[in-house]
Amino acid sequence: MLGMHLVGSSAGTKGALAWRHRLMTKLLDGQRRITRSFHTGYLVRRSKRLAVADGSRALLPFCSCSRNTNRSPEASDSLAADERNRLHQVGQAVQCRQTAGERTLAVSLIPSWCQELRAARLARGWSEDDLADQIQNWEYRHGRGRALGVSRSYVSEWETGKRGVSRDYAIRIEGATGIPRDHFIDHRSSRGRVVRLQEAEVGLQWVDDLDGAVEMLIDLWRCRLDRREFLVAMAATAVTSEVALRWLVSPPDGRVERNAGSRWVGHSDIQAVQAMQRSLKAIDDGHGGGVALPMAVEYLRGEVAPLLRGRYTDTVGRALFSATSEFTLGVGWMAYDAGKHGLAQRYMAQALRMSHAAKDRAFGGRILAAMSHQALHLGDVRHGLDFACAARAGTQGAVTPTTAAMLAAMEACAHAARGDPSPCLRALSDAERAFDRSNPADDPAWVDFDEGGLAGHLARSFRDLNRPCEAERFAVRSIQLCRPTHLRTRVQRYAILASARAQQGDLEGACAVGRLALAEVPRLRSRRTVDDVARLVQLVGANSSQTTHDFTRQAREVLSSR
Repeated sequence: MLGMHLVGSSAGTKGALAWRHRLMTKLLDGQRRITRSFHTGYLVRRSKRLAVADGSRALLPFCSCSRNTNRSPEASDSLAADERNRLHQVGQAVQCRQTAGERTLAVSLIPSWCQELRAARLARGWSEDDLADQIQNWEYRHGRGRALGVSRSYVSEWETGKRGVSRDYAIRIEGATGIPRDHFIDHRSSRGRVVRLQEAEVGLQWVDDLDGAVEMLIDLWRCRLDRREFLVAMAATAVTSEVALRWLVSPPDGRVERNAGSRWVGHSDIQAVQAMQRSLKAIDDGHGGGVALPMAVEYLRGEVAPLLRGRYTDTVGRALFSATSEFTLGVGWMAYDAGKHGLAQRYMAQALRMSHAAKDRAFGGRILAAMSHQALHLGDVRHGLDFACAARAGTQGAVTPTTAAMLAAMEACAHAARGDPSPCLRALSDAERAFDRSNPADDPAWVDFDEGGLAGHLARSFRDLNRPCEAERFAVRSIQLCRPTHLRTRVQRYAILASARAQQGDLEGACAVGRLALAEVPRLRSRRTVDDVARLVQLVGANSSQTTHDFTRQAREVLSSR
């Protein structure tokens, strides 16, 4: 299929082991690289405008540690000492203080963590500015999520109870001061309900103990789907990258039989779960994740949770964890499709843990490919590539040729999104050769990668590499091979084909295909599809003509109603 376009490659056992070593080094490199840059002074945190001799303004970068170097230790100590001798106002209450020669006692009405934070700061001789800088320094060294602003006023409001501490800030404060993050409370949750941070973090950790992992998964299923924390994507570097690394290096779970519980679980129970998962996937494929998601979560809560807490043998337990992993990943896809990216990340992370309990290495790779897909959709190319590479490195020798082709094609898409043609073409060549060896009879039931799927990945990769002729050819082929019931997939492939034509300057052809996609969008409840079409509109709208104007106007009317 790729013949004249791709470059062949081969990898032996030594190459696979070397690649796994490089991948694990890469997953850990972010922290080490940033730390080195910090200590050598090459990390630029922000810029300050300083006056120069001639009265002009110079923009000078400085390292995140440079602020402290501009202040002498004596000055910092005197600031902290001065604070110790000042009355500390906390709303309408006053903390117990030791003032000059006398002890003032009062009852504080603010949360205990306010006092704990202030005590930790003063114990280190830091002013409020110093603590703000230390939090920023820790953030830049460790890269924990999105960049958050921290100033002296934030510190003051935290210590006086005027501002709550969200999860993201709590992680940074813990890193800078050592105060456990679960000591803080998020006061900004919906309906005025006070939510402890460990509740907000449900589903984000890899739990080594299997019973604990099961309980975390059930807790996740019980959470409301409209929670604020679930509507946005969590920072991959602080969450899902760690889970992926744990999947790569964690030893297998021992025997998983369970002797407690009120009912025995048998193979018929597992077959019922698998049948329901197939039915819900069909709804998802045909109507979008927004339709299937509530039904799927309700089934997990009411039917699968009691099975996990039941009694089963080791063999049945492995099969149960395998079915649970597949179902949970399916719900993760639905949440991703519905635009609930934080929820999707949690479900995919816990699906990965369940696949590990099932000793299903191949399906673990499938989950990482899904995580890569989501990361690329969100524009997080770096982690999208990491997840795709981890999927291939962690499944060497454990997958069928069809699955190997699917994982290689996903890695190719990640390289293309990064703009790296050589590794992209190598991965596509690997995918093509593996697919040529595929035999559907050997594939697990969850494998749904066919020739149309391969053509779709090829089209997407060539589009992102700005090779629109190849992209158009494979996009046409992928649409021809699209299954009639996969409406969402067909719309997404229409969007790729239209983009390829727009890249070639064929705006009329792009708009014609775009209208085919627009005609199907109202039948779907898929935020992901809306996003794909919106990107097409942005690409076409960059060219001014009557044709593009009419298309963009029609598209905005359709998309605004979704």
